[in-house]
Amino acid sequence: EKYVPPGVEWHLHGSPPCQKLSRIRAISNGINPEMGLELVSWYVRLTERLKPTTWTMEQVSAPELRGMLQYVQYMRPETFDWQHCWMELYGVPQTRHRALAGSPSIIERLRHDKSLRADAPLVTDVLVGAHKPPKEAVYLRASIGMTPKNGSTGRQGDVKPIDTVAYTCTSRHPHAWLDKNYCHIRELNPQEQLILQSFSPDVYLPDKINDAITAIGNAIPPLFVKKIMRV
Repeated sequence: EKYVPPGVEWHLHGSPPCQKLSRIRAISNGINPEMGLELVSWYVRLTERLKPTTWTMEQVSAPELRGMLQYVQYMRPETFDWQHCWMELYGVPQTRHRALAGSPSIIERLRHDKSLRADAPLVTDVLVGAHKPPKEAVYLRASIGMTPKNGSTGRQGDVKPIDTVAYTCTSRHPHAWLDKNYCHIRELNPQEQLILQSFSPDVYLPDKINDAITAIGNAIPPLFVKKIMRV
């Protein structure tokens, strides 16, 4: 009541830190997902206590989390729903897969309103003008991927042509441009990463590049937010 006057409609969104649930982090660092699940549980309890008009939560769609969300949905069907989201199906220019939980009215609209759907633009569709790829660039390497060695395609899942939908922007590293021989040209700069997250390239960012990449990767794409919130 101190911050939200009585009778005012308001929305609460949360994205509990996902490092404890990320499959990649868990494999590389041996992280136990229990702490991540506890953070999600804390946020769900917070929505029960604050009782916002509507609420949402975005999180890495780990198997452990999906099991938890299914249980909460069974126990609280009037106030809780969730959906595994492929954000590229809603026009976001990257293959970003996340679990979205929230008020049933919002999740139902996301699930059934076909007007929200749109084809994802390609890397070469959104990185144009001052932000177009280097002229030597032929391939895009995923931020969590490995650059192939000795001109070989190497791990195929890490590299794709630039005229396709981008990989997920993560908080760890930016993607990278590769030439026709799969040789590293440079990593994408923060402005290019912003565009792939559907932000304007002139959004304010921290001065340190690592901090900027973390902020971009941790964000939920604003294009997706506008669609689910109808703003």
